[in-house]
Formats: sequence, C-alpha cells, structure tokens
Amino acid sequence: VLKHGEGMSSQELGMFIEAFAAYTRHRVITVGAAEYAEGESQRFESMSFDELVLELVDELADAVNYNIMLAIKALSLLGADGSTEESE
Repeated sequence: VLKHGEGMSSQELGMFIEAFAAYTRHRVITVGAAEYAEGESQRFESMSFDELVLELVDELADAVNYNIMLAIKALSLLGADGSTEESE
C-alpha cells in the first residue's frame, strides 16, 4: 500500500495480501469470536443456508454504506459536491 502508484511487484502485492489475511484472522479470533463463537463451534455451522445468505446480505449492505461514506469523504477532499452531469 505504501508503494501504490510507484510500482508494486507481485512479491510486494503478495506480502500485502498475507498481511491482510493475518488481519482477517485476528478479527475472527477477537471480535468475531465474541459475536459468533458458540463453545467449540461457530454460529454459521448451525445456520441454514438461507440464514447465512441473509447474514451476507446484511454485511453487503454495510459494505455499500461504508463505500458511500468513503465517497462522501473523497468528494469532500476534492471539493466536489457529488453531483454529476446527469443529475444537474
């Protein structure tokens, strides 16, 4: 990430992917464990396929909302109001 735009080798990209995977593992064993662990199993194991899909839909909605928040921040940094030619 630090070299983004300056050239990043496949090795460096792979190292970032490994670091991000370590972060996702950390989330599973900390925050995720508090929310989803049920003794020696995980909550998703006892969920039906439909229940798991609905959980995914909730997470996708959250991701969309975070992307919108990032767009608002990015546009404010650019001094833009967010309007497009189509909406004017």
